[in-house]
Amino acid sequence: MKLFLGAFLFLSSSLFIRVSNLVTSFNEDSSTTVAFDSVTVKSIKINRVSATANQFKNEFGYNSGWIELENTADQTICLQDGKWSISNDLKNVSLYSFKKNITIAPHSKIVIWCDKLNVVQTDIHSNFKLNPQVGEIRLYHFDDDHNHKCVDSFRYNNTTAANS
Repeated sequence: MKLFLGAFLFLSSSLFIRVSNLVTSFNEDSSTTVAFDSVTVKSIKINRVSATANQFKNEFGYNSGWIELENTADQTICLQDGKWSISNDLKNVSLYSFKKNITIAPHSKIVIWCDKLNVVQTDIHSNFKLNPQVGEIRLYHFDDDHNHKCVDSFRYNNTTAANS
């Protein structure tokens, strides 16, 4: 059953697709490098979230929640080691910092498994799991002075989808 509620399209009780941008402000700062100007940084979006285990398995054969990031730009973007993080803990902006430079081709997507494995092999595995009922995920970018900006955020509520 598809249910449109606010800024999300609920396809099932565990899969949400973002249909509009909720929050995202990025201070356009001329000191930001050309490779990561504000337009480029804003081109990385949290596209989909699955907070519970589903039919998809990672390279280890595990089912777990996952986050899909999308590059909406016309050029390849590199999530540089130490410059990007993703978190479901609003008090810890660098809960999972990307360990290697991760490139995303133009108009392509990557999946981050939320399974607490904290490795990058064939797939990217974060060091946290998603709450299957309710949560918020935030994507951060860090400048050269280690100041962070929330580039995108995604709120989900499994109970709302299940009860609708």
